Amino acid sequence: LRVGEGAPECVACATPLKPDVTLFGEMLPQRAMSEAQQLAAEADLMLCVGSSLIVHPVAGLPGITRAAGGRLVLVTEGETPYDGEADLKLSGDVVEELDAVLATLPAA
Repeated sequence: LRVGEGAPECVACATPLKPDVTLFGEMLPQRAMSEAQQLAAEADLMLCVGSSLIVHPVAGLPGITRAAGGRLVLVTEGETPYDGEADLKLSGDVVEELDAVLATLPAA
């Protein structure tokens, strides 16, 4: 393993190594996106945390939930294209906002 600028490389063949995740700028696996769209259509509530919701195709998922009659909650510091459609928008640091929500819930 060779580490430096950019992705770590294999020392034997210099092939970049990367985790089993989709990195920014890469296409999402079609199967994963299809499953996400189906789940969004079936969701009673979609909770979007810490996202600007501007990078597609994932940015379209809240619209699928809303179109199917589901509710939408946004927790993010900035504005999103869905602010006007959200049932609830918590604007602030996501950790602080979610900690405040948890503090209102009864202990399990």
